[in-house]
Amino acid sequence: MGKCESIKAIVKHEFESTGNNLRLLILTDYIRKEYEKAIGGTEDVTALGVIPFFEQLRRSVGQETDVRLAVLCGTIVIIPAEAKEALLAAVGDSGKITFSTVGNLSESDYVKVNTIGDSHFLTGAVTEVFSQGHMQVLIGTKSLLGEGWDSPCINSLILASFV
Repeated sequence: MGKCESIKAIVKHEFESTGNNLRLLILTDYIRKEYEKAIGGTEDVTALGVIPFFEQLRRSVGQETDVRLAVLCGTIVIIPAEAKEALLAAVGDSGKITFSTVGNLSESDYVKVNTIGDSHFLTGAVTEVFSQGHMQVLIGTKSLLGEGWDSPCINSLILASFV
């Protein structure tokens, strides 16, 4: 619980300091996809993982500020609804995507990005939209770095792992 509270405090402080120029990356060990149904609900979300961090930040920092969050993992991608057009432009002809609701949220808040066929193009497209400022906080697993992912726009990094 202490790690979760610390992450919330860091995100809030960094956003207050840099505003929309914030490009914060949170990397953790597990996705914890089983918490997806808790997004937008009232169920306690206290585990360490991508989805729990997204929901905890959305409930706290996201309610207090205009910070926009996103999730980028191999099995789940969540973006702010207002970033849909930018993502479609970034994807271009490299692939096909659709959008759906995530958890109990309205499609006007956040959307889940679904790919049709191979999804390798999506990491680059989401990274481009992130660098453009359509979201300030990107949450993923530490395997992003293992895949050779790079985003020079990042100005803050939180490694939220068990080790």
